[in-house]
Amino acid sequence: GWAGFIVINTASVAAIAYVFAEYASYFVELPRLSAVTEQSWAITVPYLGKLYPLEKIGVKALAAIVILLITAMNYWSLASSGRFQVFFTFLKVFVLMLLIGIIFTSSKGNAHYFVQSSSTIHLSGWALVSGIIAATSGALASYDGWNNLGMVAGEIKDPQRNITRGLFVGLAICMVLYVCTNQAYLYSLGIDKMEMDCFCFGVYDFPPLLYPK
Repeated sequence: GWAGFIVINTASVAAIAYVFAEYASYFVELPRLSAVTEQSWAITVPYLGKLYPLEKIGVKALAAIVILLITAMNYWSLASSGRFQVFFTFLKVFVLMLLIGIIFTSSKGNAHYFVQSSSTIHLSGWALVSGIIAATSGALASYDGWNNLGMVAGEIKDPQRNITRGLFVGLAICMVLYVCTNQAYLYSLGIDKMEMDCFCFGVYDFPPLLYPK
């Protein structure tokens, strides 16, 4: 419980808020310090390298503000925070379904991409095992949260029935959306373009076994 309170849950909340702020910076110009100021303070972490706390200060400030606002909303009213969460959950599902529909109905995709092999990464043997591990570890973030349902059992009506239903329905929705979204990207971009985009944006961190000699 203490590990979840101090490290696990807090780290995941911070990561989600930072990703939100990072994406928001593509649409709204957030303040930044000069390059010299950003590099003036560094914290060296063993085996990881240097961290620059002043880098992208606007993104970090927005992430902190979002966490504080949502925390205040949960403290002020559980009913309001529940409606807030339900609204944005439905909005997120709707946007993903809309995105999937637009991609699959566009004429720019190609069904041949579903069976096309990568021209740069050839998976076989241990490289295939490493690829499955890398893909699975990345997908786990999309299914995270099911284990938190038991923590709110006391606030759920008829928990014996609704917790089981929530687990199965929630996981089913996550799986369908996750698989369909990835297949939509594959249909639109192809495997080679997807790999290039993922490497450029740092989405995947494939083990060295996957790289050609």
